[in-house]
This record gives sequence, C-alpha cells and structure tokens, in this order.
Amino acid sequence: MTEKKDIFYYLSYGYSVLCYPLFSPTILAGVYALLYTNRVTELDYLSDYLPTYWLILIGGTFLFTCLIPLIVLLVMKHHGDITDLDVSDPSQRTLPYLYTLFSMSFWCALLLVMQTPRFLFYSAVSSVVALIIVSLITPKWKISAHLTSLGCCTAMLAGMLWYLCYPTTAAICIMALLAWMLMLARVYLDAHTPAQVVCGYLLGLLVVLIPNIILS
Repeated sequence: MTEKKDIFYYLSYGYSVLCYPLFSPTILAGVYALLYTNRVTELDYLSDYLPTYWLILIGGTFLFTCLIPLIVLLVMKHHGDITDLDVSDPSQRTLPYLYTLFSMSFWCALLLVMQTPRFLFYSAVSSVVALIIVSLITPKWKISAHLTSLGCCTAMLAGMLWYLCYPTTAAICIMALLAWMLMLARVYLDAHTPAQVVCGYLLGLLVVLIPNIILS
C-alpha cells in the first residue's frame, strides 16, 4: 500500500474517514432536525419543545450508533482483537458487529419511545437488518460496510424528503454521486473490489427502501 500514497491515496483515505459508517446516523439525525424545524417554524406551540426533543434524539443517536460502538472498537484494538478501526480483516468482524447490533437496538427503541415518524423507525430497524446481513456475508466475502451504510443513508434521506414534502430528485442525484466517489475511493485503497462496493450500496439502499415503500 505504501507505493500508492500519493494525493489520490490521501483524498481517498480522507473521504473514507468522513463516510465512516458510525458517523452516518448522527449526521442524518441532524439533517432531519434541520429539515423538520424549517418546515414547522410557523407552529409556535412546538417552538418550546423542539430544542429539547432534538437534543435527546441527536444525542441518543450519537450515543448508541457512534460513541458506544467506537469505544468498543478502540478497546478491542487496544487488546489486539482487531487490527484497525475499519476492521479490515473479515475474520475479525463478527464480534464488533455483534456489539454494534446490540447498541443499535437501543437506538431503535429510542426512536420508538420518542414517537418519531414511522419511516424513521422502519429505516432504523432496516439498517439493523442490513448490518445483520453484512455480518453473515462478510466472513466469506468482504462486502463493503461503508457503502452499505451510505446506501441506508440514501434511502433514509429519500424518506425524510418525501415525508417533509421536499424535492427529492436533486438530493438523490447528489447521494448517488457521493456513493460513486466512495466506491472509487474504497477500490483505490484496495479495501474492496468493485463488486463488493456496488453490492454493499445496493444492499443498504434496498433493505431500507423496500420496507418503507411497503409499510408506509
């Protein structure tokens, strides 16, 4: 890998870090808060409650989908159970994924308790299902968790825009472009093959999108 450490290597690595799967749910929660607040500013009776609501929702999302799993990964790396935070070795992925699944189940419960729109709860549960599928596939074939996460995000963003009556076409095109760039980055870093990144993205997209279409 050392021979590839040119400008494209660093750009690919930096973009991969920005798209780290554990960051995505918190970013989406923040985006949803901004989009929703912009739509209901005229409803004065909600203005006193929204800041606290968003604080709990975004804070809880960060806790269960990012902070706790990240701490687990750091502890496992410290003890030598994994070689890096990307868990590049497929044989090391089972236990970290199980811990992440356990923590994300509390995130789903949080969304249910806070009475978030159905599409958010369905999307969260579907994301957990996508992670389970990745966990089952990855010991035999290193499907991309980065792209699976971005596929889930694309479907969730589409649901947010549809629910709040925003235009969706431009946003979906931008997400598709970001996904394409991430595919190139992961392949350039020799982290995955083209088939693994494409299948990862389609997996996340369809596993979240299809239940929302059926149930919503």
